[in-house]
Parts: sequence; structure tokens; C-alpha cells
Amino acid sequence: MWPLMFAAAYPRLKYVVYPLLYMVQRFFKDPKELIRVNDTSGFQLQWVFLEGCSLLGFHFDSYTDHYNLVSEAFRIYYHKDHPFNK
Repeated sequence: MWPLMFAAAYPRLKYVVYPLLYMVQRFFKDPKELIRVNDTSGFQLQWVFLEGCSLLGFHFDSYTDHYNLVSEAFRIYYHKDHPFNK
């Protein structure tokens, strides 16, 4: 998370930490596997990291995989009346 926070704090220097951000996301677990084993909190941590990278302009392929499964993970993690599920 520190490289992501650095990039957010110093947007002009964000390309300095791009290699670190790329390497971090390369070691993420497969999002389908995380949902299969009911590790939706781990899924959400990965998704928040990838969302932060996306907002900084760094789009990684794993972001699309997470984005497509986020509603399924939210249905498992949050109760049915939670605002994230509406």
C-alpha cells in the first residue's frame, strides 16, 4: 500500500513507483479462487488496491477480473440490505 500512497501523494512522481505497483498486483491471488474459498475480505483488499491504481491511471489486466466479480463478492461479504448490495 505504501507505493500506492506515495503515488497518490506525489502524482508527478507516480511513474517512479509504477514498477512496484505492477509487481504487487502480479502476486495477487486469482479473484475467482478467493470467492470460491470465501475469502471476500482478501478479494476486497486486492480490489481496493487495483481501484486506486486505476484512479492514478494505471490499468492492470487483473483489475477487469476483479471488477467483474465485485458484486458477487459484496453479496457474500455484506448482508442483503447493505448499501453496497443495492
